[in-house]
Amino acid sequence: MHKKIVGLSVIILLFVSCGLVNNVAKGNPAAPIPPAPSAAAGTFSVSNATEPPASTSAPRTKSTQVAAPTPTSSMPSGAVVVNTFDQEIYPFKQNGNCSLGEAIWAVQTQKDQDGCVATAGNSTIYLPTGTYTLTDPDTSSPPLQGAEGRFGFDPGGFPVIYTAVTILGNGSTIQRTGPNKFGIFQVMVGNLTLSDLTISGGDTTNVDLSEGGALEIGLGQATLNHVAITNNISYDGGGLAADMNSTLTLNDSVVQGNTATDDGGGIYNGGALMVKNSVVSSNVAQDQSFGGGGIYNDSGTVTLDHSQLVSNLAFEGGGIYSDSGTVNVVDQSVVSGNVATEVSDTPHGGGGINSLGSNGDALVTIKDSFIVGNQAPKSVAGGIYVQGPDSNSTALTITDSVIADNSALASGGILIDMAGTGSITGSCIVENKATKVSGNAGGDIDNGNMDQVPFAATNNWWGASGATGSVSDAVTTSPALTSPPAICAGAIPTPYPTPTSK
Repeated sequence: MHKKIVGLSVIILLFVSCGLVNNVAKGNPAAPIPPAPSAAAGTFSVSNATEPPASTSAPRTKSTQVAAPTPTSSMPSGAVVVNTFDQEIYPFKQNGNCSLGEAIWAVQTQKDQDGCVATAGNSTIYLPTGTYTLTDPDTSSPPLQGAEGRFGFDPGGFPVIYTAVTILGNGSTIQRTGPNKFGIFQVMVGNLTLSDLTISGGDTTNVDLSEGGALEIGLGQATLNHVAITNNISYDGGGLAADMNSTLTLNDSVVQGNTATDDGGGIYNGGALMVKNSVVSSNVAQDQSFGGGGIYNDSGTVTLDHSQLVSNLAFEGGGIYSDSGTVNVVDQSVVSGNVATEVSDTPHGGGGINSLGSNGDALVTIKDSFIVGNQAPKSVAGGIYVQGPDSNSTALTITDSVIADNSALASGGILIDMAGTGSITGSCIVENKATKVSGNAGGDIDNGNMDQVPFAATNNWWGASGATGSVSDAVTTSPALTSPPAICAGAIPTPYPTPTSK
């Protein structure tokens, strides 16, 4: 946990405990999101080269289909209606307009602001469809008793969120441009709901230990419905950052093409992160010690529910790097085409998932999902790397899933390292490759438990040749399935292309 996160949380807690944040009401629900069109489908084909795969086909799943943000179906009664695309920052000009910044101020204070008319009890803002361009940072303090500054938050495009605010984007884009660097949204203790928006261009790299190019959450909550978070950059959490004790939920959304100069290219999570029916793809973490190209989980909980984590790039944990946290991958989720770039024949690569911890809280659960075509081309554990807290703890549980065509110098599919154990059952474990190991020993599963506690890999399908030669010692494979389980019968998702380092 970074010092900045702890300090920010302490400041916010002081204001909450003193009763200085008042009138926090639940936001109105967003309008229904129109159904998305079908996604393109591909066939199972993964490169075994030592460079990131170059496939351009899209993963095929049941219905993880995310379209571009679209207009909201109707304008709720009482909503504050923005009437200008221009940015206005505090202190606001009194020109008769209602800018988005003024609208946020109006719904939080429940007072009219310039052309924005506040309705008692309303927390919803309605945006006409268009592009809202931000060129200057908002440095205002939240209008709270004794508040000064932005409570440790980085410069942002709008006032800090400290109550319930719902923004209906109507398919609009909010983008930062120009020489001034700043993030877009910051949530202190409030509840921000964003719907039908694209947010891009957030850049906080001028601030040490900055977080969340598009959105940073302190102790609050944020829900993104049909939102695209694209091409943002920050120190941690290039796109999104959720600090400890916060909640971040993505529904039918995309986090794509974001960069962290440290960890968490797409998302940095220290709280509770739910990614549902969404895609996290082509994000990059540039840290040369840890990583998490798609997601960095810092002692929090991450759940991928019917979602895709594809083509992300990092030193370790190309898809996810989880430090003393919990990772759940469920309901036809796909972890595919992610790459760990570490150059070493010793742990901890982890092309798809890298999880480690020391306090009994490093847990990975995979159910009814695909870990396919991930790579650690110059290190170990192409698919999953897990280091449990002690030699008898259950650090990894996999059921009814596909672990296929992952590759690394050693431990192509799964590596249980040093401490911890686990199990896999009812799954397909095929064509995982340890490229530097003679005979592909441990290509599918490599048990490096320091006490040689057995890893239970029974009742699985290993392909026509069985498990012989593809597992290390202390891996129990018998009995094995004599035919593939249902999850193997359909088309296996093909990975997205992986980006080059930025």
